[in-house]
Amino acid sequence: MNQYILNIWKASSKQKKKKPIPIIPIVIYHGKEKWYHQPLRSYFENLEKDLLRYFPEFDFHLINLTTISDRQITNFRNKFLAFSALLFKHSSFKKYIKKIEDNLVELLKLIDNQENNPFSVSVILYIQNTDALKITEIISIFTKFSKNLNDVL
Repeated sequence: MNQYILNIWKASSKQKKKKPIPIIPIVIYHGKEKWYHQPLRSYFENLEKDLLRYFPEFDFHLINLTTISDRQITNFRNKFLAFSALLFKHSSFKKYIKKIEDNLVELLKLIDNQENNPFSVSVILYIQNTDALKITEIISIFTKFSKNLNDVL
């Protein structure tokens, strides 16, 4: 995370901005294990207190998708974010798309209605790489919402 922050500051300095922009790190967690938030210094054993001041220390905002219900996620105001969060939350389960298909189809209908939306291609590729579904099953789901599926494929 420290590297991401440094990269953003480096890029902004190349754009000749006088001061670095403030960054609030956000971590979106969707793993199976319980999340344990630990400061960087906790990964080093037996550090003397005098050395601790030389370690970068910053906090981040944690969004733990495993603790948010599918219904709450579906109700996110930003439907692209809702759809992405559902995909992330369930991506570690086999054939997860079949389990959450109804929610996804409703969200995809809202997203697909936007003009010039390249989102469908990304979603198909993501699902193809994270789910055990065959491409014909994925296409079957997408034809339930997309008016532009032929353009996507």
